[in-house]
Amino acid sequence: MGHGTNAVDILHLSESQNQEFLTLAKSHQQLMRELDGEKRELLKQYFATLNTKDEASSEALLSHIKEIEGQKTKKTFQHLEEVKSILNEDQKAIFPEFMDQVLQIILGNQHKNPAPPKDF
Repeated sequence: MGHGTNAVDILHLSESQNQEFLTLAKSHQQLMRELDGEKRELLKQYFATLNTKDEASSEALLSHIKEIEGQKTKKTFQHLEEVKSILNEDQKAIFPEFMDQVLQIILGNQHKNPAPPKDF
């Protein structure tokens, strides 16, 4: 997630929990980078089919892009389950607050792209 300080502050992680969280987060970030890199390459190939007019290739690439997005969603869910599993009962009670912050980070990234020009 890249927001270890927020997790420590919100969930009141102990030092050992924080170390475990950072290990989980690092592993998750690496996986997300790998999937994003794969998706970027597929997107390049997908949009290149505009020049070749290869519909079969276009559909196969689009299917693979969708598959990667699904993997990212599932892996993020699993990551958050792993984070939850290191918490004690008091921390689990405030996990929903943590999830609110996480969702703002995950969903907030969608608003960074400006709208296309009106004559686009």
